[in-house]
Amino acid sequence: MGKIILCRQVECRSHMSYRDFKEAGDMDRLPSFGEIVRDPEGASLRVIGHVWRGYDTYVFGAPVHA
Repeated sequence: MGKIILCRQVECRSHMSYRDFKEAGDMDRLPSFGEIVRDPEGASLRVIGHVWRGYDTYVFGAPVHA
């Protein structure tokens, strides 16, 4: 079983790539698409995608602006 790694969106473009995200920390469960999660710094992120690489799962989140 690999790790679940939360990645925070740091730049938004029409064609996003891994460079537009930075790792924010590990998670203990896999959130569903569209779910609101908190990163280790306390920011709210909406889950916009998952990618599996080997045993690890990368969870991509976009900042939620109130």
